[in-house]
Amino acid sequence: MAQKKTRFHKKKVREAVNEAIRKRGGALERGAVAVENEAKLSMRSGGGSAKTPSPVGSPPNVQLNALRSGIQHAATALGITQVIGPTEIYGKFHEFSKKFPRRFMYPALIRARKKFALLFKGIPIANTRAGKWLNKQ
Repeated sequence: MAQKKTRFHKKKVREAVNEAIRKRGGALERGAVAVENEAKLSMRSGGGSAKTPSPVGSPPNVQLNALRSGIQHAATALGITQVIGPTEIYGKFHEFSKKFPRRFMYPALIRARKKFALLFKGIPIANTRAGKWLNKQ
C-alpha cells in the first residue's frame, strides 16, 4: 500500500488561528493582563524614607508607584498581537540596563506563560474560513 503524501499548509493554519483569535480576542488580552499583573506584583514597595534601591538582578522597588502604574498593554492595529511594557523611561532603563539590570517584564512573561494554554483552549479554529478550507483538504 502506497503512503499518502501529507502537506502542511502553514499559511492557511496561520490564517485560521489569526481569524479565530480576532473573533475571540479576549484570550490575547487576558494573556497580556496576566503578564502585566505578574510584573506589577513582582515590584515591592520599598526603600522606606531612605528610598534604597532593590538589589541588582531583582525587580525594582517602587518609590512613587509611577513605575508600577506605567506598565500597560495594548492591542496592535490588526488585533492579533498585544504589546506589554513600561511607559516610563526609567522602566525601560531597569529592564534593559547592562550595568544595573533589574528585569521585571521578562520574568513576568515566564511566570505568566503557564496560563496561556488555558486562555486559548477552545478557540474555534475549525469554524473559520481557513479552518473550513483545511478540513476539506
